[in-house]
Amino acid sequence: MIRLLTIVLFISFLELQAQSQGELKFTDLRQTSMSELLSLSSQQNKPVFVYFTSEGCGPCKKMEKEVFSDSNVINHMQSNFILAKSKIIFKNSDTGGMKAKDYKEANKDLLKVNKKYKVEFYPTFIILLDSDEKSRAKGFMTKEEFLDFLST
Repeated sequence: MIRLLTIVLFISFLELQAQSQGELKFTDLRQTSMSELLSLSSQQNKPVFVYFTSEGCGPCKKMEKEVFSDSNVINHMQSNFILAKSKIIFKNSDTGGMKAKDYKEANKDLLKVNKKYKVEFYPTFIILLDSDEKSRAKGFMTKEEFLDFLST
């Protein structure tokens, strides 16, 4: 019985460790409103971290590969923030490109959020506390720079 309990605890530990080594899980702002996230933030007493990105953004892809994949960054962000992402799309999966009216329609809710928070550059990172902007950064950052930003 003790051996079985030890095995179950060990497997649980490995599963938790694997989760912490995983990837950042952002809430897509196409699926959830900012007001819902701010309400959750208030309930959990955590600020909202919003990652503004777009398709084809080189610095965004570099952040995702080099910074967002780091276990220290993942653990810190998942423990201390409600995570959200606003990703602007430019392509239509059928045609490979998108007409201006289709672009506006596909991104209309996100474009409103981007406008509200005056996002003009990708990537942009905004930390919100009680719907007020606590801090903002933009562009590629190293792991160390990014963790410093998160701590401000």
